[in-house]
Amino acid sequence: MIAIDYMDTDDAQNYVEIEKNIYKPLHAKSVDKEQKLGWILYEIIYPYGEDTKYNYATVNLYQDSKQAFDISWTDFMESFNEIHPDKDIEEIQRQTQKLRTLVSGEMFALVDEAVPGPSTKPAEYISVNHMVVHPGKDQEYIGMETEIWKPLHQQRIKEGNAQDWFLFRRLFPYGAEFGYQYVTVDAHGSLEQMTTPNSNETWSEVHPDMEFESVLEKVEDIRTLRRQETWRMIDYTFGSQNEN
Repeated sequence: MIAIDYMDTDDAQNYVEIEKNIYKPLHAKSVDKEQKLGWILYEIIYPYGEDTKYNYATVNLYQDSKQAFDISWTDFMESFNEIHPDKDIEEIQRQTQKLRTLVSGEMFALVDEAVPGPSTKPAEYISVNHMVVHPGKDQEYIGMETEIWKPLHQQRIKEGNAQDWFLFRRLFPYGAEFGYQYVTVDAHGSLEQMTTPNSNETWSEVHPDMEFESVLEKVEDIRTLRRQETWRMIDYTFGSQNEN
């Protein structure tokens, strides 16, 4: 399970510094205390410009919903005072609010992954694909992702053109007002990997009896790709014993 907070800042340098120097050690402490699995800071590099609502995102990783919702302010304050004994929490909060705007937050459940299991380091670049599934097509959509696209991503990983792939279902907020219900994430070690297209050989290796064009027609009947974003990993922690 993951929780994403979307941030907007016009002072990227100082915002990143406060995330790295103040908040990252707190997240590492939470991992050590088994309160979460990890924390990642991303910069959204595409799209960009005046029409974008956010340009950074933080991702908190949790084992399950109980861990995600079992947040203790007392534990946070104890960790803050231990790690930053010379800092004032209210002043840090004022600085944080001045440096960035928390635009929105979402929570997702992991449905499937190309390479299951914990990772020691997040991918440098990810494509985040927001999917709107047509009414009554959820199970068909999940089947399509896991049976058709997941094996294709696994083949790309074997060929050295990707690192991982994830399918997430949005839990909160919920409802038609919020648009997309699912997100797929394509993980890559470089922009070169990210921009390497699927070859005919890759498709034939995975689905020798399927015509690519007919699959695309089926895809369009099931879901719409509403938005695609490119994120660059800035920093992360999976605990003090696994620091980058």
